[in-house]
Amino acid sequence: QRSETAQRHRQQAADCSAIPLRGNHATLSITPGKSPAGWSNFGERFNLKTTLLWGYDDPLFPATDVGVGNDGGFRVLGLKRSHWRTAEPIRRIFRAAFECAGLSYYRPHSFRDMLVLYGEQVCKTPEEFKAWSQNLGHEHVLTTFMSYGNVPTHRQGEVIRGLQTQ
Repeated sequence: QRSETAQRHRQQAADCSAIPLRGNHATLSITPGKSPAGWSNFGERFNLKTTLLWGYDDPLFPATDVGVGNDGGFRVLGLKRSHWRTAEPIRRIFRAAFECAGLSYYRPHSFRDMLVLYGEQVCKTPEEFKAWSQNLGHEHVLTTFMSYGNVPTHRQGEVIRGLQTQ
């Protein structure tokens, strides 16, 4: 059965060798293990940190820089230093990547949810959690607590019972 599963995953990867992703005015394609078309040699031409001086305040998922090509049509020029106007392009990329990997889809923000939950477990001091919160892009730690701070009911009971033993 493992070989059948492995064969199915190899076939899915072959079927997903170039997934078209429609952007605002451009079509990007994702190839497993490679960057989106139009970005494939972008990293070779520019080092985002040293040449373009991109930093930690720049978007994790930058908008696609689209312009007019020599043929008069729109083409991908590279990356903008701004966010996409909506999360839909990111969702399409995630959906296609999960599909190619043979996995159930998870929305992009679920990764932030997971990171906050993990931070709540590993951070032992308020300072550590503040640093974790800042790494998520939150200026105020209360943003992290208010947006992601719900403790599941079963965990709430465990925490309260744990306080009795301290």
